[in-house]
Amino acid sequence: MLTMTEAAAGYLSEVLNEAEAPQDTAIRLQVQDGGLSSALDRARPGDTALHHAGRKVLLLDPQACDLLSGSTIDLESTDDGPKLGIS
Repeated sequence: MLTMTEAAAGYLSEVLNEAEAPQDTAIRLQVQDGGLSSALDRARPGDTALHHAGRKVLLLDPQACDLLSGSTIDLESTDDGPKLGIS
């Protein structure tokens, strides 16, 4: 399973708040064209959901969950501002 740091969870929560996303919407990571893509979406059967402060902030479909198993998502500082990184 993917591990998410508190910093990454807080960042995703802020992104959802700034997007004025409904409470039942989170950021979905999915495998697409050999890489990962992200989009706002609602939970689907078979998804794994990661939460922050009582809200779903990240959704993984089964394929993304398998691909990212054992990885950690964290917030990284860059010259262009914060971004999520997976290691």
